Amino acid sequence: MTELTEQQIQAMNGPVAGPPRLVNPHTNETYVLISLKEFERLRQDAYDDSPWTGEDRLGLAWQAGARAGWDDMDEYDAIPEPT
Repeated sequence: MTELTEQQIQAMNGPVAGPPRLVNPHTNETYVLISLKEFERLRQDAYDDSPWTGEDRLGLAWQAGARAGWDDMDEYDAIPEPT
């Protein structure tokens, strides 16, 4: 486990709205520093890392098709196959 630096502690206690942001200087990727208690609450409330079921995948495929404008694909079922 890594301990917070003085700069990070000051940022957490400062008047800035929201959690402090940290930047990895090697990748320029930004991270948000939150307490473990807050992380666990967010993870419990909104994060589901269970494997997707076939039903989940099918539902997501239908949603993606609807967003792409494929409102009704039944017409394609009626097209005869070439002989």
